[in-house]
Amino acid sequence: MDVISILSHGVAEHLHLIAFGLLLLSGFNVPVSEDLVFIASASIVAAIIPENVFIVFLGCFLGAFTSDIIAYMLGRHGLVHLSHARFFKTNKVNGKIARVKTYFDRYGGKTLFFGRFIPFGFRNVMFLTAGMVKVSFPRFLVIDLAALSISSTLLFYIGFEFGENMDAVLFYLNKYKMAAFTLAGVAVVAVLLVRRFAVCAAQQEGD
Repeated sequence: MDVISILSHGVAEHLHLIAFGLLLLSGFNVPVSEDLVFIASASIVAAIIPENVFIVFLGCFLGAFTSDIIAYMLGRHGLVHLSHARFFKTNKVNGKIARVKTYFDRYGGKTLFFGRFIPFGFRNVMFLTAGMVKVSFPRFLVIDLAALSISSTLLFYIGFEFGENMDAVLFYLNKYKMAAFTLAGVAVVAVLLVRRFAVCAAQQEGD
């Protein structure tokens, strides 16, 4: 915990820039978790620099929004070059893109709005696909901005609450660590099962 505390204090001063940069990378399909960046940034703010809460939130928000635009533009204007990249030569990625295209065909803008709340790499594939299927850029901006306003506020709030009550949370985690590990394991298994079910359902629809 001392190491974590030292590292947290070290990055706190430039946290808004660090969060912005990390989220920007995700637009280029670098595996950076947007949810984790929001929650971790908010936790550090609450525990160390609560007076900087608005600037850090703004850094996270702008980083995520810019990242979405980058992914959209890559899909819309860089498709020829992207098709030769190793990332797009995998059946897994091609399958995701094809599946998201069917969602856009069926649900239109609802796919963009609700899809923004789905983590585990779905967001970026969705933004790339939105560019590929030529979703109107102004429409993309409006829908994405609306969804991001909700998701970012929720994630930042969760992180901030955790940071404000970190001592109590760590105390109870240590006291009931076996139960915490069990719950975490159950949550991971549940998420994997839901994802597997969704994939199977999508494949059956395609057949």
